Amino acid sequence: SKVLLVDNSGKKIWENTIGGECWGLDISPDASYVTAGCHDGKIYVWDKDGKKLWENSANQQESDANTQQGTRIRWIKFSPDSNYILTGPVEKTAEKTGIYEANTGKLVWSFYTGDWLREGRFSADGKTAYLSSANGTIYSVNATDGSYKWLGNGFHIIPFMLGLSESKGTIISAGNGRAFTA
Repeated sequence: SKVLLVDNSGKKIWENTIGGECWGLDISPDASYVTAGCHDGKIYVWDKDGKKLWENSANQQESDANTQQGTRIRWIKFSPDSNYILTGPVEKTAEKTGIYEANTGKLVWSFYTGDWLREGRFSADGKTAYLSSANGTIYSVNATDGSYKWLGNGFHIIPFMLGLSESKGTIISAGNGRAFTA
């Protein structure tokens, strides 16, 4: 697979080859970083010029095909200040989500969600992370240290967060059409 960075006219800025299918892809709000989370269990981070800053393969055990299947990165998102990356799985288990430092790849914290991270978002100020787990639960955690704030259960599997309205205090989730108050 390849990751391409293009400008707003469609002109290719750079292209990098990566190892496998990728469902997670993001560009930092300040456009200084690009990241990809892939099915090979790796997180890739490049600078704006396409230079690889780091690659994290600590999420998998290379010799265990079942573990590799179980740690596919399916979601990845930069914080509003571009300093952190929210992703899952981390620490060799699909049930954990975490935040990495964008420039170093250091894992800052992990949080047990009980199933795959299907989507994750930061609040506008970057102080809260909302984690949507495939087990039907949405968690609100402190983005600085990963401490628990609250959870909501939509009584459905795979709640993809479709919208977050901080001014109205709601998160709209797919599935049974539940709205969770933040």
